[in-house]
Amino acid sequence: MMAKEKLTIYLSADIARSMRVSAARRGIKDSDLVEEAHGRNF
Repeated sequence: MMAKEKLTIYLSADIARSMRVSAARRGIKDSDLVEEAHGRNF
């Protein structure tokens, strides 16, 4: 497993809430959701 770094980003409340809900429904951490999205888009 690779080391992780803390990153602070500012999102609209709607986007942040949507991400938290999506991650919770899938049973994963918010950071895992972001990493998956990054893998698909970059």
